[in-house]
Amino acid sequence: TEITFFSLLPSGAQIFTVGTDGQDARQWTFDENGVNTLPFWSGDGESILYYRGQSLHRLHRDEGRDELVLPGFHWSSKNWGAAYGDRLYYSHFGAEAGGRRAVIQDLVTGDELVLPVAIVAGEWSASGEELLGATPEDGLYICDVEALDCSRIMNSGEQVQGRRPKWSRDGQRVYFIRHSDKGECCTLWSVGRDGSDLEELVELTGFELRNSYFGVAEDGTVFYNHPDTSTA
Repeated sequence: TEITFFSLLPSGAQIFTVGTDGQDARQWTFDENGVNTLPFWSGDGESILYYRGQSLHRLHRDEGRDELVLPGFHWSSKNWGAAYGDRLYYSHFGAEAGGRRAVIQDLVTGDELVLPVAIVAGEWSASGEELLGATPEDGLYICDVEALDCSRIMNSGEQVQGRRPKWSRDGQRVYFIRHSDKGECCTLWSVGRDGSDLEELVELTGFELRNSYFGVAEDGTVFYNHPDTSTA
């Protein structure tokens, strides 16, 4: 029911939330020369994790408390964070990671698990038992976190191709984006989690893959951002 985002103010980059109806915008960080970016919800919606400079922080909304979660955590090599309870998924890439890995870290013990498929843009299921993600080379996957097993989403014998997948509220469908047949960015698609009923939904006007994100609200509304190119 709420979107979290960051915005550039005279005081720097700060974290906000706003209702999916565009109402009740609220600022959560206020530090001068702020470097607060790329926020994402915890699975229960009670806290927001975000990057502050070279570290990962968590805002506990009910307490208004800010917590340092992981130092030495920067989006340039550890990206696409998604949290469920005290488990953090992220995509680790670069020389330090030996390529690209999909990591699940226990924030209490520090223990790490590595998924067998290096999915990016992972998103937890509502139960916390699965991660939905994609690879640039193959397409869409659903990973069983307990079994450390990843399965391709198949349609008519072929893996469904797409990027930045998102669960529907009930977990039975997957929303994702593709370039159009003309190579232009981007169109929104959906497919059943079992690969059935593959459907092109709508063109995301003004969407730029590099700088834009989308999400699915509780009522099924899809929201996305794109750069404001107006001169007004």
